[in-house]
Amino acid sequence: MITNDDHLSDSIRLFISKSIHYVIMDSQQANLKMQSIAFAVPDSCKQEQILAEEIIEEIINQINVTKSVSLKVSFVLLPDQQTLHDQFLNAIPTVQTIKDSF
Repeated sequence: MITNDDHLSDSIRLFISKSIHYVIMDSQQANLKMQSIAFAVPDSCKQEQILAEEIIEEIINQINVTKSVSLKVSFVLLPDQQTLHDQFLNAIPTVQTIKDSF
């Protein structure tokens, strides 16, 4: 059974992967070795933990798949998104620990 959380996770992964794919395609056509991308993180999402974890995990997946271009990834948060900022800080070590255990 697919839940709303599953749908949210799938949507986040699809958005991140397509965004990075377009940046990489543009970089390869322009023969660039480094590219930057920034994501404005919405403040309307109530599942902040899922949002942060899925964004971080998919970005790491895309970086691991793409070796031809170095990516600099930035996140844009509003000043009142402190809880979401904290979720990002918590998600990074969690994702790194999961990836390191394989």
